[in-house]
Formats: sequence, C-alpha cells, structure tokens
Amino acid sequence: MRNDMPNQPLVSVIVPAYNAEQTLEKCVNSLTTQTYRNVEVIVVNDCSTDGTLALAQHLAAADARVKVCDRKQNGGLSQARNSGMEQAVGDWFVFVDSDDWIEPETIETAVDAMQKNDADLVVWSYVSEYGESKKEKHIFDGDQVMTNDELLLCTFGPVGERLAHPEFIHSLSTVCTKLFNAQLIRNHHLIFYDLEKIGAEDLYFSAQYGCACPAGQSVYLDRCFYHYIKANTASLSGRYKPQYTAMAFHVNTALQELCAGRENADECMAAIRNRWALCLINIGLNEMMATDGRRAVCKRLKKVLNEPPIRQALKQLEVRYLPLKWKAFFLCARLRCTLLFYGLLRAMQKLIAYHD
Repeated sequence: MRNDMPNQPLVSVIVPAYNAEQTLEKCVNSLTTQTYRNVEVIVVNDCSTDGTLALAQHLAAADARVKVCDRKQNGGLSQARNSGMEQAVGDWFVFVDSDDWIEPETIETAVDAMQKNDADLVVWSYVSEYGESKKEKHIFDGDQVMTNDELLLCTFGPVGERLAHPEFIHSLSTVCTKLFNAQLIRNHHLIFYDLEKIGAEDLYFSAQYGCACPAGQSVYLDRCFYHYIKANTASLSGRYKPQYTAMAFHVNTALQELCAGRENADECMAAIRNRWALCLINIGLNEMMATDGRRAVCKRLKKVLNEPPIRQALKQLEVRYLPLKWKAFFLCARLRCTLLFYGLLRAMQKLIAYHD
C-alpha cells in the first residue's frame, strides 16, 4: 500500500513481538484506532513460542492495514525491527513495542507538527506504568522547535542546566517516542544493532539518525502519548547483568566515534563525557543487584571508578548544575571513595524510582 494523498503521508508502525500473546491486541488496537487513518502496522513475530503469531494473523484478517512479518529465526529486538523496516513502505516510521500502547491522537499530532515545521524528526513524552502506578516523563518544558543539531546534542548527553536531572539521562534514547523520516533512514542505510554488540540499540539508532539529519528542524511535543509498561519497579532490569558495564562503555565509545569530524564535535564530545560520568548511576544500580557479596561489588566499582574515560568525565563534570544529593554522589565518585560510593548506591537503590 502506497500513499496517494500528498498531505496524508503513509506512516509505517513497526511492532516487534516475541511471546506477546497477552499484550499484542491492546497494542495493535491502539494503532488501528488512531485518528490518523493512513497507517500500516507491521507486526514482526520473532519466533514466538506462544500464540503471538496466530493472534497477529487474526488482527491482520480484521484490518487490512495490519501486516504480519514472521521471522524464521529468533534474532531479538534489533533484528525484528530491521525486518519490519525492510517490509515497510511508509513515508514515516514509528516504533511501538508489543507490550506498550499509544494515545489515539499520537500519529495525527506528530504528522501535523512535522508538516507545519518541515521537520525531520518529531519527539513526544511518555508515561511509565507499573501496575497501578504511573509516572509521566516530560523531556523538555513545553512544546519546542529546535535545530536537528540541538536535539542531537541532547541525545548524546545532558549539558548545562539539563544536568539538573541526571537520572533522566536516557529520556531521549528510546525510538518509541519518535516519528522518523523513512527516506532518510533508507538513504543512509540505518539499521538497529544487536544489544550485545553495541550496548544500547535505541540510543545508537537515535544518534545515527541525528547525525544523518540535514541542517533542519526537529519538534518536541510535550504530551505523554506513549505508555511504557514496566513489569518491575525495583530496578532498571529486575536482575543483575554481569555484562552491563562493558556494554555501557561500548556504546559511549561508539557515540564518540559518531561525533568525530562534525562541525560541533567539541560540544558533542562534552555531552558524551557527561554521559560517561552519569552512566555511573546505571552501572552502580546494576551492581547493587549482584549476589556475590559487598567485597566483590566494591572491587568492581573501584575498577570502574579508575577507568580513564570515567576519571576524565568526572573531572570535567559541571557539578554546579547538580542537586545536592547528586553533587555528593559524583564528588564521592570523583574522589574514588569506593566504600562510601557503595553506601550511597545502596541508599539510592531504596529511594529512587529509577527510569531507564
């Protein structure tokens, strides 16, 4: 299906699905009931072992705009999204995870903002939901039109006053709150890389896209259109990931390579250095999940605090923008007081509703 209405571009919504039998119908229904009707919904079944495929086929039979891409080998989230992009014929891309859903006016509002501002990217806010608990994430204060370079800089990492909320470092990382120009993605052959290879597939894709954008505009809509359903409220993953620190270092290094040679490379590098420093929050909270005892955790934390990129980043971090609790946290990290750093992380684990 191709769009034949120039003012109503076709929007391809890509939904990777693995064992999503319990959530897929609500997700897809939120897409087929959009006030913007010119959409195609591509459900990518990634070798599910439950009834996901049968449900996807049932939803496709009920609405011709729904298509099913059935992968023959499980490849994970990144490969499922890549398969969806290969199948998509739309002018714009939206990504929605199979256990989440979006508000009915999301796509119409985003397309309207894109057309009015001749934008290359539209971003919106989201709601994190934990059972009966809901928390809105507002990335900026109010609707904004900014240059693509300005938004890219914020994607690389927080600078200046945005350091006041270091716990929100990943607020611009996700691809699920964005309307992307599909032709730009095709022209630059952008794909998602596996989490094991790059450490953060959403962040890296968003950064790649920002680097590929021309000298145009992006739009931020300060409305919580996306509903991000989280099953675990205690931590960023619910379990300890031994490889987490290595993946964080990997993606930060990859981001530095992306910004090399750009006209604003110095600004981008400063933002990425802040990301290096602030990634200690995630790294530390992940270590708090380890089960091999305080001594082993402190040994790993000491090693991280002595890594050259971390030491350089902490040295250059503008702590004056940080709230008091974070000033204490990063001062402790800068001085490499491992035991005190461990104690602060233990306290944070109990006090912070941490949102990835």
